[in-house]
Amino acid sequence: MPSLAWYLPVSMCLAVGDGALGLWAALDEVFPTTKHQRCWNHRGLNVQDKLPKRLQAEARRRLREMTAAETQAECETLRDRYLGDLRAQDHDAAAETVLREWDDFVTLYHHPQEHWLHLRTSNPLESSSAGCGCGPMRPTWSSSWSSG
Repeated sequence: MPSLAWYLPVSMCLAVGDGALGLWAALDEVFPTTKHQRCWNHRGLNVQDKLPKRLQAEARRRLREMTAAETQAECETLRDRYLGDLRAQDHDAAAETVLREWDDFVTLYHHPQEHWLHLRTSNPLESSSAGCGCGPMRPTWSSSWSSG
């Protein structure tokens, strides 16, 4: 039986998604060179789940600062400060959630900055139509995806 790659004559350089482990395992099998960019929105929700309600707004603000960073170095400086604050307050579970699979959250910095908005989220309404001015009912497909 031919592999799934035989049915999908497309190459992908980057995939954006949340924590769906089956997706990442399948991508690694079919498109082994595809880089992963994890969704910052989903990570923010996961971090908030580890914190008391009174600290959740602060978590959202701090994570948004990280996602808006102009460089990976700036993002990681903001991350390290936040991790220090979380650990000082004995919120180690939240700190570990921020760090988990970190490299997959900063993959976007290795691509042109004009694409970062789309790469920070796996929400199709935010990522697929944000850059072209299309409404959510008119999805767009990247012209960089070529068959063959």
